[in-house]
Amino acid sequence: MSVNPKPYTGNYPISLNFHFKLHGKPLDISNHFYLTKLVEDGLVACGVIPDDSQKYIKNISVSSEKSKKDEDDVVEVELSPTI
Repeated sequence: MSVNPKPYTGNYPISLNFHFKLHGKPLDISNHFYLTKLVEDGLVACGVIPDDSQKYIKNISVSSEKSKKDEDDVVEVELSPTI
């Protein structure tokens, strides 16, 4: 977990790639989009990205898997420039 996330310094617009590892019953993949919006707003609030408009974010992808019993719930977010 990054306590002090750094601002993204690459080119815009970007793609946000979310990978969820969660305990319990797996969510329908479309249910993850609610969670992605919360994380996306957090990236703006922390200053990682300047805004969540289409000027800055072009694509979002979501994948998920069930986490193992000894693992914490995790959301991995990859920011990459769109081509």
